[in-house]
Amino acid sequence: PPSEGCPPLTVTFIADSITGQIPLSISDMKWYWGDDLTSFGTGDSVTHTYQGNGDSINNTYYTVKVVFANNCTFEWDSLIKVFPVPVAGFELDAMIQGPTISTITFINTSKGDTINQIYYWDFADGDEESYVYPNRTITHAYADSGKYMVELIVRDKKTGCLDTIIKPVIITIKVPNVFTPNGDGINDYFNLDIPDGLLHLKLIVFNRWGLKVW
Repeated sequence: PPSEGCPPLTVTFIADSITGQIPLSISDMKWYWGDDLTSFGTGDSVTHTYQGNGDSINNTYYTVKVVFANNCTFEWDSLIKVFPVPVAGFELDAMIQGPTISTITFINTSKGDTINQIYYWDFADGDEESYVYPNRTITHAYADSGKYMVELIVRDKKTGCLDTIIKPVIITIKVPNVFTPNGDGINDYFNLDIPDGLLHLKLIVFNRWGLKVW
Protein backbone atom coordinates (compact mmCIF):
# COMPACT_ATOMS: atom_id res chain seq x y z
CA PRO A 1 0.00 0.00 0.00
CA PRO A 2 1.10 3.63 -0.43
CA SER A 3 3.27 4.97 2.38
CA GLU A 4 2.34 8.23 4.08
CA GLY A 5 3.46 10.29 7.04
CA CYS A 6 5.07 13.45 8.34
CA PRO A 7 8.44 14.57 7.00
CA PRO A 8 11.10 13.40 7.22
CA LEU A 9 9.39 10.22 5.99
CA THR A 10 11.71 7.23 5.51
CA VAL A 11 10.39 4.49 3.22
CA THR A 12 11.92 1.10 2.44
CA PHE A 13 11.16 -0.28 -1.03
CA ILE A 14 11.38 -4.05 -1.56
CA ALA A 15 11.00 -5.50 -5.05
CA ASP A 16 9.30 -8.77 -4.15
CA SER A 17 6.23 -8.89 -6.38
CA ILE A 18 6.59 -6.49 -9.26
CA THR A 19 6.21 -9.12 -11.95
CA GLY A 20 6.74 -12.83 -12.38
CA GLN A 21 8.33 -12.38 -15.79
CA ILE A 22 11.39 -10.38 -14.75
CA PRO A 23 13.94 -11.78 -12.28
CA LEU A 24 13.89 -9.56 -9.21
CA SER A 25 17.46 -10.38 -8.23
CA ILE A 26 18.83 -7.96 -10.83
CA SER A 27 21.27 -5.94 -8.76
CA ASP A 28 21.43 -2.91 -11.05
CA MET A 29 17.74 -2.08 -11.04
CA LYS A 30 17.30 1.65 -10.47
CA TRP A 31 14.72 3.34 -8.24
CA TYR A 32 13.68 6.90 -9.01
CA TRP A 33 12.14 8.47 -5.93
CA GLY A 34 10.08 11.19 -7.58
CA ASP A 35 11.46 14.09 -5.56
CA ASP A 36 14.66 14.50 -7.57
CA LEU A 37 14.97 13.43 -11.19
CA THR A 38 18.75 13.09 -10.92
CA SER A 39 18.73 10.82 -7.86
CA PHE A 40 18.16 7.09 -7.78
CA GLY A 41 18.96 3.98 -5.74
CA THR A 42 20.01 0.52 -6.86
CA GLY A 43 19.21 -2.99 -5.69
CA ASP A 44 16.07 -4.96 -4.90
CA SER A 45 15.74 -3.38 -1.44
CA VAL A 46 16.37 0.35 -0.96
CA THR A 47 15.52 3.08 1.54
CA HIS A 48 14.79 6.72 0.83
CA THR A 49 13.80 9.69 3.03
CA TYR A 50 11.25 12.21 1.78
CA GLN A 51 11.50 15.74 3.16
CA GLY A 52 8.34 17.16 1.60
CA ASN A 53 8.26 20.46 -0.24
CA GLY A 54 7.66 22.75 2.73
CA ASP A 55 3.93 23.12 2.11
CA SER A 56 2.06 23.80 5.36
CA ILE A 57 -1.43 23.24 3.89
CA ASN A 58 -1.45 20.54 1.20
CA ASN A 59 -0.17 16.97 0.96
CA THR A 60 2.80 16.29 -1.31
CA TYR A 61 2.63 13.21 -3.56
CA TYR A 62 5.54 11.38 -5.17
CA THR A 63 5.55 8.97 -8.09
CA VAL A 64 8.06 6.12 -7.79
CA LYS A 65 9.62 4.43 -10.82
CA VAL A 66 11.78 1.32 -11.21
CA VAL A 67 13.97 0.77 -14.28
CA PHE A 68 15.57 -2.64 -14.87
CA ALA A 69 18.79 -3.36 -16.77
CA ASN A 70 16.76 -4.34 -19.85
CA ASN A 71 15.04 -0.89 -19.70
CA CYS A 72 11.76 -2.41 -18.58
CA THR A 73 10.03 0.22 -16.45
CA PHE A 74 7.42 0.07 -13.71
CA GLU A 75 5.83 3.22 -12.29
CA TRP A 76 3.51 3.86 -9.32
CA ASP A 77 1.70 7.18 -9.48
CA SER A 78 1.36 9.07 -6.15
CA LEU A 79 2.72 6.09 -4.24
CA ILE A 80 4.15 8.26 -1.45
CA LYS A 81 2.16 10.92 0.44
CA VAL A 82 3.95 13.39 2.71
CA PHE A 83 1.71 15.37 5.05
CA PRO A 84 2.00 19.15 5.38
CA VAL A 85 3.79 20.44 8.45
CA PRO A 86 2.56 23.47 10.41
CA VAL A 87 4.96 26.38 10.80
CA ALA A 88 5.15 27.57 14.41
CA GLY A 89 5.49 31.28 15.11
CA PHE A 90 4.57 33.94 17.65
CA GLU A 91 5.14 37.62 18.40
CA LEU A 92 4.73 39.84 21.45
CA ASP A 93 2.01 42.48 21.54
CA ALA A 94 3.77 45.75 20.68
CA MET A 95 1.87 47.58 23.43
CA ILE A 96 3.59 45.64 26.21
CA GLN A 97 7.18 45.67 24.97
CA GLY A 98 9.02 47.92 27.38
CA PRO A 99 11.23 48.10 30.45
CA THR A 100 8.66 47.08 33.07
CA ILE A 101 7.07 43.81 34.11
CA SER A 102 3.49 43.40 32.97
CA THR A 103 1.15 40.73 31.72
CA ILE A 104 2.57 39.64 28.38
CA THR A 105 0.29 39.06 25.41
CA PHE A 106 1.61 36.48 22.94
CA ILE A 107 0.22 36.61 19.40
CA ASN A 108 0.23 33.23 17.68
CA THR A 109 1.32 33.66 14.04
CA SER A 110 1.61 29.94 13.24
CA LYS A 111 0.75 28.86 9.69
CA GLY A 112 -0.92 25.79 8.27
CA ASP A 113 -4.31 24.17 8.70
CA THR A 114 -5.08 26.35 11.73
CA ILE A 115 -8.59 24.96 12.28
CA ASN A 116 -7.05 21.57 13.15
CA GLN A 117 -4.11 22.84 15.18
CA ILE A 118 -3.34 22.43 18.89
CA TYR A 119 -0.96 24.89 20.55
CA TYR A 120 1.27 23.92 23.47
CA TRP A 121 2.88 26.86 25.30
CA ASP A 122 5.78 26.58 27.74
CA PHE A 123 6.52 29.96 29.37
CA ALA A 124 9.77 28.72 30.97
CA ASP A 125 8.65 29.66 34.49
CA GLY A 126 6.97 26.36 35.34
CA ASP A 127 3.66 27.28 33.72
CA GLU A 128 2.38 25.48 30.62
CA GLU A 129 -0.86 25.89 28.67
CA SER A 130 -2.53 24.23 25.67
CA TYR A 131 -5.12 25.75 23.36
CA VAL A 132 -6.93 24.91 20.15
CA TYR A 133 -8.15 27.09 17.30
CA PRO A 134 -9.47 29.83 17.31
CA ASN A 135 -7.47 30.86 20.40
CA ARG A 136 -4.63 32.66 18.62
CA THR A 137 -3.56 34.92 21.50
CA ILE A 138 -2.66 34.13 25.09
CA THR A 139 -1.64 36.26 28.06
CA HIS A 140 0.81 35.33 30.78
CA ALA A 141 2.06 37.17 33.88
CA TYR A 142 5.63 36.68 35.05
CA ALA A 143 6.27 36.96 38.77
CA ASP A 144 10.01 37.63 38.53
CA SER A 145 12.37 39.45 36.24
CA GLY A 146 14.74 37.43 34.05
CA LYS A 147 15.22 35.90 30.65
CA TYR A 148 12.65 33.27 29.71
CA MET A 149 12.95 30.98 26.68
CA VAL A 150 9.31 30.66 25.64
CA GLU A 151 8.44 27.59 23.58
CA LEU A 152 5.45 27.07 21.29
CA ILE A 153 4.71 23.64 19.83
CA VAL A 154 2.08 23.44 17.07
CA ARG A 155 0.56 20.04 16.25
CA ASP A 156 -1.90 19.12 13.53
CA LYS A 157 -4.70 17.03 15.08
CA LYS A 158 -5.36 15.11 11.85
CA THR A 159 -1.82 14.12 10.90
CA GLY A 160 0.16 14.47 14.11
CA CYS A 161 2.79 16.58 12.34
CA LEU A 162 4.29 19.30 14.50
CA ASP A 163 6.70 22.22 14.56
CA THR A 164 8.42 24.05 17.41
CA ILE A 165 9.71 27.59 17.91
CA ILE A 166 11.60 29.01 20.92
CA LYS A 167 12.09 32.73 21.54
CA PRO A 168 13.60 34.70 24.44
CA VAL A 169 11.40 37.02 26.50
CA ILE A 170 13.28 39.39 28.81
CA ILE A 171 11.39 40.73 31.82
CA THR A 172 12.89 43.62 33.81
CA ILE A 173 11.77 46.05 36.52
CA LYS A 174 12.13 49.79 35.93
CA VAL A 175 14.00 51.14 38.96
CA PRO A 176 14.70 54.86 39.46
CA ASN A 177 18.40 55.51 40.04
CA VAL A 178 18.00 58.62 42.24
CA PHE A 179 15.50 60.47 44.45
CA THR A 180 15.78 63.51 46.74
CA PRO A 181 13.36 63.36 49.69
CA ASN A 182 13.91 66.95 50.82
CA GLY A 183 10.33 68.18 50.63
CA ASP A 184 10.78 70.47 47.61
CA GLY A 185 8.15 68.58 45.59
CA ILE A 186 10.67 67.25 43.05
CA ASN A 187 11.64 63.57 43.15
CA ASP A 188 10.60 63.33 46.79
CA TYR A 189 9.20 59.84 46.43
CA PHE A 190 10.80 56.59 45.32
CA ASN A 191 8.28 54.56 43.30
CA LEU A 192 8.63 51.17 41.62
CA ASP A 193 6.37 50.07 38.80
CA ILE A 194 5.56 46.65 40.28
CA PRO A 195 2.74 44.50 38.91
CA ASP A 196 0.37 42.38 40.93
CA GLY A 197 1.73 38.91 41.53
CA LEU A 198 5.40 39.82 42.07
CA LEU A 199 6.68 37.33 44.63
CA HIS A 200 10.24 38.43 45.43
CA LEU A 201 11.90 41.84 45.60
CA LYS A 202 15.07 43.04 47.37
CA LEU A 203 15.81 46.78 47.61
CA ILE A 204 18.94 48.47 48.98
CA VAL A 205 19.31 52.28 49.07
CA PHE A 206 22.70 54.03 49.09
CA ASN A 207 23.52 57.69 49.53
CA ARG A 208 25.61 59.69 47.07
CA TRP A 209 28.79 58.57 48.79
CA GLY A 210 27.99 54.89 48.38
CA LEU A 211 26.99 54.26 51.98
CA LYS A 212 23.96 52.05 52.58
CA VAL A 213 21.21 53.99 54.29
CA TRP A 214 18.41 51.41 54.04
